[in-house]
Amino acid sequence: MNSRDTAKKVAVCGIFTALALIIYTVELSFPPLVTLPGVKPGFANIITTVMLFLPTSNNEQYKQFSVWEIFAVMFIRVVLGCTLAGRLSSLAPGLCGGVLALTGGVLLRRTLKFGCVVTSTAAGVLHNVGQIIAVVCGFHLRGAWAYLPFLAAAGAVCGFATGVLSMFAVRRLSKVL
Repeated sequence: MNSRDTAKKVAVCGIFTALALIIYTVELSFPPLVTLPGVKPGFANIITTVMLFLPTSNNEQYKQFSVWEIFAVMFIRVVLGCTLAGRLSSLAPGLCGGVLALTGGVLLRRTLKFGCVVTSTAAGVLHNVGQIIAVVCGFHLRGAWAYLPFLAAAGAVCGFATGVLSMFAVRRLSKVL
């Protein structure tokens, strides 16, 4: 990869990080959709899903972004989002959920060749599993496991919505980038 391509990739990763932070911040300003604590749509994950599915050309084998670049954007978004929003207690669950969701998404996309909606739905569930693991291990709240079925259902619904929106975004962006 030449220096021009590297500069373009860094710039696009920066733009995607900024977009994810904006979406995260706007999402925080809306009232909760349901009365379950901790449930939110997670639309900032659209950026992660788009990066996972966005090809550089019609050749589906060559991906625009490496797993490490996608991980970096997710990591920076979670750390900056939690810090700027004053939600540092959400940092460990957010990172744990993000890592588990991204790992599952990469495996589903690159190994089993699932599409955007299925991958995002599974990632939504895995994100909530990761959050519960962080809460149980970090805060020693074993009773949090009882909350998992509700979070998993919410993660599936929100992940499905994120996947549909990501699918449309990938179709549009693949013509531009």
